[in-house]
Amino acid sequence: MLSEQMIRELKEEAGAVAALLTEAPVLMIGTRGLDKQPAVRPILPPLEQGGALWFAAAKNTRLYAELSLAPACQLCVQDPESGYSFRLSGKASFSEEPEILDRCLAESPRLRELYAQEPALLLPFCLTGMHAEFDDAAGFPVRSFLLPDADGLLTGPVLLKKTELRDRLLRILEEREAEGDPPLNEEERELRRLRDGLLLVLAEQAKAFWPRMNVQPLERAVRFETYDEREEYMRRAKKLAGSVTLVKPEDLTHWLAPDTLRELLAAAEK
Repeated sequence: MLSEQMIRELKEEAGAVAALLTEAPVLMIGTRGLDKQPAVRPILPPLEQGGALWFAAAKNTRLYAELSLAPACQLCVQDPESGYSFRLSGKASFSEEPEILDRCLAESPRLRELYAQEPALLLPFCLTGMHAEFDDAAGFPVRSFLLPDADGLLTGPVLLKKTELRDRLLRILEEREAEGDPPLNEEERELRRLRDGLLLVLAEQAKAFWPRMNVQPLERAVRFETYDEREEYMRRAKKLAGSVTLVKPEDLTHWLAPDTLRELLAAAEK
């Protein structure tokens, strides 16, 4: 599978890398385990779409928990005959876009078979900041290159691991609980649900950073009628916010403000 000629001629693009990974008898992914020790396991081949490599992880697996906590990972394949190996490093970025999951399921018979009864458990993720490297049989580098991130890739809001962000988020959660569920008109109700969806997205990230963090005020305050409705508003909120990084406590206040959400909704409707 991995010959000197193939290594020299492989195009530095996501489609060529996806084809290589798909041909591998076994594809392995390395992560940082929940115990902070290295963890390695097999993973199904990726789907290439628009320059992005998409994989899938079930929400009830250790892989999902590990990547949520520490998104850096590395995939590896080796040709037992030539001894050459290929490694692809990057950071996992999860997406809740239903069309991406639908395509992953449509193009992976094995994935459909494994999750035929519970497809909602699956969450697609792509790799950002990808670095590819070929090694020889002795483990010395032969060729390496970077793969550009796909244009328009939606990674959603990212909360940095800063204690001042955690503390501000905790205060916002407590304020949300104190607010309760007062009667609102239709526009105000929609804005509050979008804000709750964004709060849930950020709270999940914070919980991954600080496992002992108390997010119960939010769970007690948010009132979605069904789990599917909750997931839908989280997805919509993530899409509205886009690929933004929250660095300062003021960023939390800004992105959760009703006026900001109104502006985002107006821009999305244009």
